[in-house]
Parts: sequence; structure tokens; C-alpha cells
Amino acid sequence: MRIRELNITKGDAYKKLWPILKENIFHLTSANNAKKILKDGMIKGDVTLEKIHEQSMNSYGRKRSLICLFDLRNSEAKEKKEAYDKFDFIRPEYISEPYYFIIDDKLHRSLVDWETAQKEVGYSEIFIPYIECWYSQEIPVKSCKQIIRVNFQWDGNLDTLSIAELDSYISKLEADIEKAKKS
Repeated sequence: MRIRELNITKGDAYKKLWPILKENIFHLTSANNAKKILKDGMIKGDVTLEKIHEQSMNSYGRKRSLICLFDLRNSEAKEKKEAYDKFDFIRPEYISEPYYFIIDDKLHRSLVDWETAQKEVGYSEIFIPYIECWYSQEIPVKSCKQIIRVNFQWDGNLDTLSIAELDSYISKLEADIEKAKKS
């Protein structure tokens, strides 16, 4: 399957990604995790994958080895806004190079929705109301309608960098300083 590359600034992310994501269910992951998924040919509920958010270890889905998905199809605008305020899935702070695996429609009827999680655990575990859902089986990559890799182009504003990007930027600066000292 061909991976669609989007080279955009964080400022353009909402404008470019929202039209694609708003009517779909997708799995969001980091480049490291995406490489493993593409190599295996499967999206797995693998607790050994790199976490993408600090609270993911207490995640409802992760604790059950479920595949975390986001479903934007049926939520009201107010609910989407509330969910987006909890986790920016368009410009994720902890992922400098996000991959979006858009799930095929035929898998939609087998999802575990957020309301199931709420009934089961209340709010004692982490999940994002209204949009987060899970799939209990491996998802073949060939069952994805589309895979999107986002390469965020820096617009020169340090305020728009994610934590991961800022760490990378600082590491590069430190390496440049060390190299200059040796010259």
C-alpha cells in the first residue's frame, strides 16, 4: 500500500488533515511504531510499542491490548471540540512524525466504543470521550483505505514545536555546539 506523504506546517495541519479525518476512523501512531506495523503487515494491540502519550500506560485500550482508534464520523461539533481539547490528534504533541492509518469501513461494526469503557471502568482509566474507540483483533494493513505520513515543516516559530520536536531541535543545537568546539 502506498503511503500518502503530507509535508505541512503545524499551522496548516488542521486545514489539510481535518477534511480527511473527519469522516473516518483512524489509528494514529509514531514513525517508529508505523515502521513495525508496516513490517509486520498488521496493526496490533501491542503493549510493547512505543507510547505516544504520557498517560497511555493507564489507557483503557492499552491495558486490554486493544488497538486504539479515533472515530470522528458521528460526534457532534461540540463533542469533537471537547475531545480535541483533551488530545490534539491533528498536531499531536508527543509525535513529531505522525502516521494515520485510515481503517476500512467493513471493520467499523466491530468496534468497542468509549461508552463501553465508561460503563466498565468509569473514569478510573484513560480514554477520550466521544471519539476514542478500540478494535480487539489485529488489523491487516491491507484493510486500511489510506495511510498518511505527516512531515511537519517548521515555520520558524519555536512556539509551534511539539515537545518531541523541541527535544530534537535542542539535541541538534547541542551537537552543533560540540562540533564547533572541536573545530
